[in-house]
Amino acid sequence: MGRPSSIERNGVSLHIDDWPTLTLVQRADLCRRSADEASKSASAACPNMKEDYLKLAANWMQLAEEIEKSMGRSTFTSSGPPDRATLII
Repeated sequence: MGRPSSIERNGVSLHIDDWPTLTLVQRADLCRRSADEASKSASAACPNMKEDYLKLAANWMQLAEEIEKSMGRSTFTSSGPPDRATLII
């Protein structure tokens, strides 16, 4: 089975080819939403898959933070699930 070439978020479809056209803010937001989805999947997953979903969520968050650092925003605090991370400028 091949990997999907598009994803859907809140009724908006994003094709893999769209990534280069996204702004850095949009990319970071997409990464944070993907982290949130992975966290939600972890809570519903069987025990042997839970850790994998949590690692995936952490990787998405790390990517979001690296994108934001590249925009000159380097101080982060987290106040809850990945989609609740707050930027301090």
